[in-house]
Amino acid sequence: MNSTDVDNLLIELDIISKFEINEKPRIRNNKIEIDSYTFIQWIYRLSNGDTFDKSINHLKKICNTVKEICNSLMVVHLTNFEQYNLSNKAYFKNYLNAITEKLKRCVEFGLENLKSTYNVDKNKISNLQIIIDNFNIQIKNNNDFLEQENIKSIPIQIDNIIHKDSNEHSITPNNTPNNTPNNNHDISENYQGNNLGLKNFKKNFK
Repeated sequence: MNSTDVDNLLIELDIISKFEINEKPRIRNNKIEIDSYTFIQWIYRLSNGDTFDKSINHLKKICNTVKEICNSLMVVHLTNFEQYNLSNKAYFKNYLNAITEKLKRCVEFGLENLKSTYNVDKNKISNLQIIIDNFNIQIKNNNDFLEQENIKSIPIQIDNIIHKDSNEHSITPNNTPNNTPNNNHDISENYQGNNLGLKNFKKNFK
């Protein structure tokens, strides 16, 4: 997984979220597109083999991709890069947040509109409902993970602000440094170090 994989997924989810009633999906170059309904488009879809089965199979692949990428973001966030600073951890969380929001819009708008489009065919509606159910499961998993990470990050953020180096500073309720300018300087150095770590991480991530 790399940043391009995540970006491509976000694009496809964004397209799915934009389906209106009576619009149908079509697959071009292994990417989903929106096909507005007209009689000419119906002939064009028929000649290009743009069937519902082809579209639903692609949506199932997207479900698998969503699961793989979200799980990878969670695993990397918790394990491989545990030694990095909060800036890098936020980088993964931002991606996970973006995917979660796109999934919500797919469920609330695009996929529900597709169900309305195919409302006379119960089999097609059932297939679309499976996609919706899978998206909802991933939304819940993502939200649960992000909620736990937000809770855990509270003491870490405080620790990063008041402890630049435990060997140089010992801060307790009874031993608080009185040199305010030096404290500000420490925080500035820590912030710059975080940014440097993020830049190095982004190079590796790409």
